Amino acid sequence: MRVEGIRGGIYLITVLDVSKSGLRINCSTSLTTGTRVEVRCRGASVPGEIRYARDVGQNEFHLGVEATSEMDLTQLFQIGH
Repeated sequence: MRVEGIRGGIYLITVLDVSKSGLRINCSTSLTTGTRVEVRCRGASVPGEIRYARDVGQNEFHLGVEATSEMDLTQLFQIGH
């Protein structure tokens, strides 16, 4: 994941849940609601915005990312794709 406007703002994340219009990810840092990000996965680039951040302990955060593109994210993350 890349955070817009922050030099070196690149983070390794784990995708936890996917819906048509968003993602829930695990990240080592918390981000402020409204922060614009880009998630890259399986050759696709998904621009989005942080909707929430929850501290789950030990330097781990669950972040909700609302996609700002028209892409159906469930198609991107289908098994066997």
